[in-house]
Amino acid sequence: SLACADEEFARLEGILANKAEDGIRPFAVRDHIRAAVYKGFGPYRATAAMEEAMEELKRIRNEELPKQVVSDASHVWNREWKEAIENINMLELAEMSIAASLLREETRGSYVRPEFPEQDDENWACMLVCHEKDGEKVFEKVQLP
Repeated sequence: SLACADEEFARLEGILANKAEDGIRPFAVRDHIRAAVYKGFGPYRATAAMEEAMEELKRIRNEELPKQVVSDASHVWNREWKEAIENINMLELAEMSIAASLLREETRGSYVRPEFPEQDDENWACMLVCHEKDGEKVFEKVQLP
């Protein structure tokens, strides 16, 4: 809807206008997202490591994303602003991916869940589709074609 688009434009413009005293540059936020994902979302996916990564991603969402500051308020060729926007998207995908992996209580392909060492086709030969409902990520199983 038009209201949603206006809300999104205001959010993105807010990055350009942010003058937080304790601001953090987008490249630093990106490094923190990458570090959290690296610790908890490799081929070996231990539950504790993924939960720790999710906590770190929540911290980044609550504490760092709102403090992203850019050095240039231009709309033209503003690489730092683009990176700040991409950080929002990267964080969404990281949270969604780790949440889906936590749901999938099995080992499949090249991904190992040490707490669930067997492949479980009966429960997990499917795709997980994520959508948002009342501000929360909700997953549903969809049969493979």
